[in-house]
Amino acid sequence: MAKMPGYSTEAEKAEQLGKTVRTLQYWRQKRIGPPFVKLGNTILYPDDESDKWLRALVQQPVRSRRRFEAAL
Repeated sequence: MAKMPGYSTEAEKAEQLGKTVRTLQYWRQKRIGPPFVKLGNTILYPDDESDKWLRALVQQPVRSRRRFEAAL
């Protein structure tokens, strides 16, 4: 399949995330990974949707209450 602008293949997305293709397959099965499009047997990941998914996972560090109170 020819490269579609704005989409990453399974292998490309796995490399970008530092995961294996098998991990992405597991995430799809559990419905916990980035959004994807299935065209026949081909899995593609929309780059803009994957970016949104990744940003939604960002967590802010939480200050220790004890440390915070000691600073007062």
